[in-house]
Amino acid sequence: MKRYFLSSFALSFAMLFFGSRTMGQTPPPREVIVEGVVYNARTGKGIPALTVQLIPPRSVKSPKRVLQTDRDGNFRFQDRDPQKYLGKNLLEVRDGPRLLFRKEIDTSRAEFRRVKIPIR
Repeated sequence: MKRYFLSSFALSFAMLFFGSRTMGQTPPPREVIVEGVVYNARTGKGIPALTVQLIPPRSVKSPKRVLQTDRDGNFRFQDRDPQKYLGKNLLEVRDGPRLLFRKEIDTSRAEFRRVKIPIR
């Protein structure tokens, strides 16, 4: 009985001590699919009011996501279930009907979570 009590106490202490270390760290937001900035390649300034589309493969059956860049050229696609967009997606930037940028991105890879898109 005494051995059981000591084992339980040691396990509880270890969980409390080591668990508190990871609780202070802020994990990246799970709902972010991809974010980035669209900017003028010559000036380096963000371009506002461009249409950015995230298009998943047809096989996934997830809807196309569409938004506009903010005044600094930033955009952010979020979803409560980012798994719907995990993997290869098409990222497009348009100015009205004119296509400015198109690239296939793999959202499961970290380098495509934050993208910089230069426009000439």
